[in-house]
Amino acid sequence: MDIFVTETPDVLVEKAIDAGLDAHGKQLNVQAETLVPLQVQCRSRDGTLIGGLLGNTGDTWLHIWQFWVAEEWRNQSFGSQILAAAEDEAIRRKCRHAHLETLSFQGVSFYLDRGYEEYGVLQNYVGPHAQHFLRKKLIG
Repeated sequence: MDIFVTETPDVLVEKAIDAGLDAHGKQLNVQAETLVPLQVQCRSRDGTLIGGLLGNTGDTWLHIWQFWVAEEWRNQSFGSQILAAAEDEAIRRKCRHAHLETLSFQGVSFYLDRGYEEYGVLQNYVGPHAQHFLRKKLIG
């Protein structure tokens, strides 16, 4: 047996791991959820990308995994509009909840002010910065 550790993942290995987990779930009568990508773009009038959100939806959850607004466009409600658009689309896709992870310097209060609640923290995750786990009930 050989064990390999790498910083450059092999796409075929990732697919094999996913397939193995799916097969294991089927043995336990657990359906592998189908994740549907979600992308929200915010552009200026001239078409320049000024912010956006990447995530996916699966079963009843929206998972936000990247969210960015360019520095010069912050504090002008664009972030709120992007987040609301993602949540609205998630609800349209029958999601009832949203969750995300963010670092302490990335605007935890932004999410808390928009109805998210913190359910976990990992202190000193990146240097002195904590990783925060947040969730929000979207409907019901």
